[in-house]
Amino acid sequence: MLEAFKQSGNWWLLDDPGNVVGGIVSFEPTKGTTLELIGSFNTSSHWAVTSGEPMVILGILTDGKVVTLQKAFSQQSTLSMRGMTTTSYFANLMLIGAHV
Repeated sequence: MLEAFKQSGNWWLLDDPGNVVGGIVSFEPTKGTTLELIGSFNTSSHWAVTSGEPMVILGILTDGKVVTLQKAFSQQSTLSMRGMTTTSYFANLMLIGAHV
């Protein structure tokens, strides 16, 4: 994919399909692939989210397409005064049309 792309969907970690978080994936040729979550995958059982280990993130877009983000790394996590968490990830590879 060489064109800019941005779409919302639901996202989860490969090893925790029950923890689904909404967010927006975007691709820009000069910046690569980023995922902005409204929430977080970070639970006590997912130490890789904060340890710097690469992750596989699976998703389904609002148009029904399935997506795999491979070698994804957490970039930033914020917690607002009212308890709202947002988390951003950078993925080295985005595959649209398959969960791998």
